[in-house]
Order: sequence, then C-alpha cells, then structure tokens
Amino acid sequence: MARCPHKLSIPSRTSQLARVRRAVASWAAEAGLSSEEASALQCAVDEACANAIEHGYGGKPNGTVDVEAKLKADVLVVTVRHHGKPFDPKQHQLAALTDIRSQRRKHGYGLHLIHKLVDDVRFKASGHTSEVRLTKRRDGTANGD
Repeated sequence: MARCPHKLSIPSRTSQLARVRRAVASWAAEAGLSSEEASALQCAVDEACANAIEHGYGGKPNGTVDVEAKLKADVLVVTVRHHGKPFDPKQHQLAALTDIRSQRRKHGYGLHLIHKLVDDVRFKASGHTSEVRLTKRRDGTANGD
C-alpha cells in the first residue's frame, strides 16, 4: 500500500457507509485483493461500521467511527473503532442461525456474516472504546470452508 496505514473517520450516520465502502474498495485494490476478496471485505467492514452506529451509538449521529487499514505480509487488516457503548463479545455468543431464524430475531445475523466474509475477526474493548479487527488474506485461500 502506498500510504500505510490508511485511515478514515466518519460521523456515526448510516448515510456515511458508502464512503467507507468506497475507501475499503480502494484499499483492497491497492493491497492486491481480488474483486471477490475485496467485495467480501467491503461487506464485512460495512457491517462492523453499521453495528458501531446502531449498537455502539444507539443510532445517535454525534459519534465517530474510525476505520484503519494496514497491510501486513499477506493480509489486509481493517480495524473499526468507536467510543460508544462497549461491545463485549463474551455477552454476544454466536447463536446458531437456525435459532435466530426460529426465534424471528431482528439481530444476530451480522456477526455471522462478518465471520463468514473474512479470515479472522478479533474484538477488543477498553473503557468506552471498542474495536473489531477484520483480517482478509490476499492469497485467495478460503477462510476455513
């Protein structure tokens, strides 16, 4: 990547998600990801940002979501960070999709989607700062499928 790391800060508004998708597409192309890999990463980052806006900030537009990309060896790592309500992954275990559907729950699909689209997902929370680190391999290998 020519400029490493790449950074973008957006207001906590879903109308800003298109900016994030464009930035991630550019970063992914620059990192040499295939169009399929880039699309998967775009979707995962979009979902992580949407979660930060909806759950971290409760939909309030006065927060900031920071997105940062770093190229490391054969992976592109994108970190999404917010300073809203902390996210504790221990309290949000991945429920089986069949359970989510049978309970007609509105939420719970996004984490499944993120895990399916990238090769590694890591969560970190400290005080009022939460981040999700999404890693996508550049080599085109599957993510455990």
